[in-house]
Amino acid sequence: MKNEHKISPSNASLMPDLIQFNRPYSRHFLDIFGMRGISENSCALDIGSGSELGDLPIIRNLGAGLCVGIDIVWNEARRRESSSFFALVQGDIDGGKLPFVDDSFDYVILNNVIEHLHNPVKLLQEIRRVLVPGGLLAVLTPNQANLKNRLKLLLGGSIYFPLNRWLNPDDHIKKHGTIVFTGHIREYTANEIISMLSLTELNIISTQYLIAHFQSSSRDAPRLTGVDSVERISQSSFIFKLYRFAERLHPGWRYMISVVAEKH
Repeated sequence: MKNEHKISPSNASLMPDLIQFNRPYSRHFLDIFGMRGISENSCALDIGSGSELGDLPIIRNLGAGLCVGIDIVWNEARRRESSSFFALVQGDIDGGKLPFVDDSFDYVILNNVIEHLHNPVKLLQEIRRVLVPGGLLAVLTPNQANLKNRLKLLLGGSIYFPLNRWLNPDDHIKKHGTIVFTGHIREYTANEIISMLSLTELNIISTQYLIAHFQSSSRDAPRLTGVDSVERISQSSFIFKLYRFAERLHPGWRYMISVVAEKH
C-alpha cells in the first residue's frame, strides 16, 4: 500500500556505548531479547514510543540493524535529531492498520501501552502481521491483581485510573474528530493477556511478574513509579519495604506483568 513502509536494516551510525533507560523496566528488555542474540540484520519496533525514543536505544545497543518507533504523538524536532540512528513514524496504534508491510520486524515491544488501548486485540493482530515468522513480541503492563490495587480496594479506593486524570484535558487527544482518553483504559491480569495473545495465534514463550520499580520522588523518598494513588506508601520507607517483601513473597501480587510471545 502507498503509506506502508518497507523495513530493512540500515547502515546508520552505531549508538554511543551509554545505554539510555528512558522508561521504567526498560532494562528488562536486555534480558528478553539479549538471550536471543540480536544480529545487525534484525529490525525492531517499539509501539507507543511516544515523542521520544522510548526503548529504541536499548535494542540498538544490543545490535539491531534498524529500530523503529511509532506513536500518534509527534515531535518533529526529536524525529530530526534521531533520524541518523532510528526511524520514528507517526501513526494510530489503537484500532488502525500499522503502516508497515507484512513480515517486517524481528522484535516488537509493548512497554506500558496495552492498558492505554481501546482496541488491544486489533493491535495484537497487526503485530502478528508485521512480525517475521519466529519473531518475538514482549508485552509489559501493570498487573490488575497487584498488591497496590488490592490495598486500594481494601481501603475503599478504586483500582481504576484516578478520576482527576480522567477528567484532565491533558490526558485526552483528538482522533478522527473525536476526543479520546489516553490514560489507562483497562488493566489486565496475566491470564487475560495470555488469552488475548492466544486469540491472535501467538505462541506464549514466557510469563513473569516483576516487582515495583524504585524511583526517587521530589522528597527524595522511594515511590512506586507512575502510581498517583499510593502516595502514603511512597512517603514511608518502612511501609514500602513491607510492600516489597509481600511482592517477593507472592509473585501474583507483583506490580507488573511481562509476557513474551512468538509468531509461528
